[in-house]
Amino acid sequence: MTQTFPRRPRRLIFLTACLMLFQFGAAIRALQVPADLAEKISLPLPLEFIASGFWALLFALCTLKLIRLEADARRYIILAIIGFIIYSTARLLLFAQADYDQQRLPFLFITNAIILLMTVAYLLRRSTNGENQ
Repeated sequence: MTQTFPRRPRRLIFLTACLMLFQFGAAIRALQVPADLAEKISLPLPLEFIASGFWALLFALCTLKLIRLEADARRYIILAIIGFIIYSTARLLLFAQADYDQQRLPFLFITNAIILLMTVAYLLRRSTNGENQ
């Protein structure tokens, strides 16, 4: 009798690992901004470092849950991605200072909303179908 093992969701592992690496990079970048440039940035760098570190750790946790094939991994990913998109949109709204940033806010809000809906629809569809890939 052959025993079958569930397949790891490679695409989701790749997505969460990329988000984790991107956020770790953002945290490191926040530490390396020169003082004269830091005065011109509207988002306080300690806050950016803390937020980036939080998201990096959260996406690392999601990646580990996927690798270990934990049953609640998809739920964590859905919540993490929804939270990250909401955080990113709120950050843009609160800290966009330049005219260029202000003018592109409607486009970015629509883009974030589309990505949010696609992410939720994809993850819900995959979890209701019982597929792991």
